[in-house]
Amino acid sequence: MDEEFLSKILACPACDERPSLVKTNDGWKCEVCQRVYPVIDGIPHLIIKEGLTPSPDQQTQESI
Repeated sequence: MDEEFLSKILACPACDERPSLVKTNDGWKCEVCQRVYPVIDGIPHLIIKEGLTPSPDQQTQESI
């Protein structure tokens, strides 16, 4: 699928504000809650339980 199109329509299902997701090497990332949703067989899986959240160590490193 076209990543530009997906970036306009995909939103984080875990956040009340439904922020847009950003494409990363690992999948689609929410800039608010930091979850990364995987892409499996070319399809983004926007299931909250499948979204990977960064560990506290990763969160500290990203904020530096």
